[in-house]
This record gives sequence, structure tokens and C-alpha cells, in this order.
Amino acid sequence: MIARADGTAAYRPIWDWTTTDVWAYIARHRLPVNPVYAKLRQLGVPAQQHRLSHLIDGGHLDRGRLTWLRRGWPALFEQLADTLPASDN
Repeated sequence: MIARADGTAAYRPIWDWTTTDVWAYIARHRLPVNPVYAKLRQLGVPAQQHRLSHLIDGGHLDRGRLTWLRRGWPALFEQLADTLPASDN
């Protein structure tokens, strides 16, 4: 558990699992898979970049995340581009 300054807590029970561990757990428990993973494979996104939480994270722009968002979900990309403040860089 990580205690945050704002009084909330973050739990990361699978923080140290490998990608193989995660997919094995999903298969073993027959959990539904987010359809975004299939779309990312279809777009040719390398498997090591399939971290969904980073798709629109500005800290990961150097890894092409925003490019995949633009290619796979152009309407969402345009909506975000119109809504989010422009970078001064």
C-alpha cells in the first residue's frame, strides 16, 4: 500500500507480476479481456507498449502512445486535442 499526501491510498497487488503472469491469471480465471488490446495488436503496437493506462499519459509521449491513440481512435484523439490545453513546447 502507498499512502498519498491527500489521505488516499493506492494498492498495487500485481505490481511485480510479469506480463505473462497477468495473461495467465486472466486465462486461468476466464476473465474478459479489454477489446483495446486487440485493437492495439491490429495497429501493430509492440506488445511491450500495451499498457492501457499510458495511452494518454503525457509522460509517455516519447513512446508513441499518442500516435497509437490517434491512429486507433481518431475521434477520441480529436476530442482530447480540442479539450486539453496546448503545450508550449
